[in-house]
Amino acid sequence: MDVLRYINLNPAHATPITSLRYVLSRATRSASKFKRMKNHQLLREIIDHINGYDLSKAVGKQVQVSNYPKLSSEIPDDFLEIEEAFPEDELELIYERFLPHLSEHEVFPCLGILGGNVVAIGCSEVNYGQVYYNDFDFQIFTLDENLSQFLSKLSD
Repeated sequence: MDVLRYINLNPAHATPITSLRYVLSRATRSASKFKRMKNHQLLREIIDHINGYDLSKAVGKQVQVSNYPKLSSEIPDDFLEIEEAFPEDELELIYERFLPHLSEHEVFPCLGILGGNVVAIGCSEVNYGQVYYNDFDFQIFTLDENLSQFLSKLSD
């Protein structure tokens, strides 16, 4: 899955973000300077947190929907196949591109699911580190309390 293509952007015209502070200032335009600084720190921490895991090992594995009762009652799939681990050098750009879709949930996309949906990690003080599945046709679902728990449940 090409994330930029999925959200109707031409990768040739995409401008890399050189400042994480810029991304956060767009996300928190109406917030105070203190809050922007706090969000910047949280986002930096979540990127470091993601980088602490080798998410490329999750590519090709499956999320068993039956492990998550709320998810299994809402979507018709039996499993979700992980198609892509977003590269470290693209995380800030991906965050900016998904911001309009995921900012209200305060999550950071880190894995692409076959079909264009994403697995994301909570990036606020309230949901920091929790793992979510965002299905653009349905809604966002909480999966696990942390990446370790989520990754341990994946199957081949």
